[in-house]
Formats: sequence, structure tokens, C-alpha cells
Amino acid sequence: MKRIAALFLVLVCLCSTCTAFAENSRTAKLLHFIPTEVVVETNSVKVTGYFVNLNEDVEVLNFRDFKMTVYYNNKVIAEGTFGALPEFTIPALGMKKQTLKFKERRNIKTGSYTCEEDFRCDFACKFSSW
Repeated sequence: MKRIAALFLVLVCLCSTCTAFAENSRTAKLLHFIPTEVVVETNSVKVTGYFVNLNEDVEVLNFRDFKMTVYYNNKVIAEGTFGALPEFTIPALGMKKQTLKFKERRNIKTGSYTCEEDFRCDFACKFSSW
């Protein structure tokens, strides 16, 4: 598990990530989403990845008013508003796998993509922290 956590912390530094924007800007700056797989279908895009919490002493939970935009080669391929996400907690210096499905697609062909530096996401939301 430590090796996996270290790998994802390295990925945060090397790969494109999603950054959260919320009331607590210090906590939000250390909260990221690393996309690992994108599946593009005729009328939808499914993004699987990991929320990563780089805060050393803060757990993050209760994501609400969640909005995300997904980019491929700096072009928007999907964007959506999800409201509240299913309940989960990301421990301090932890991560949580999550899949989000968007109802539209653009600027990308159908198929499965393994995410590298070509993909990035931006998200905005409110959340609770302990």
C-alpha cells in the first residue's frame, strides 16, 4: 500500500491533475484528482481516477455542488455538474478511487484511453474537512 501511495504522490507531481476550489483554500490546494482511464462512448464519457488528499492532518469528505471539466490535449472533452457525490472520506495523505460519468462528449473519438499527461481535469466543489 505504501508503494501505491508513493506512486500516486509522484504522479501528482508529474502528471496533470484536477484541483479543487472551495472555501478552505489551503485544504483545497492539496486536494487533487488524477485520471487513470477515460472511456468514450457515443453519447457519454466515463472518467476513472483517484482523489488524492495531500493534506498531512486533514480528512476530506462530503463533496457537494461538484462540477468537473475533463481536457484532452487542452481541449474540453466533457464537463458536468454532479451535485453531491456518493459519501466517501479521503484520509490525510490518502486517496480514493472514483468513477464519474458525463452525459456528453466532444473533441475525442470513441474508445478507451489510459491517461497520461494528455489528460487533465479541473473541478470545483464544496466539501467538509476534519
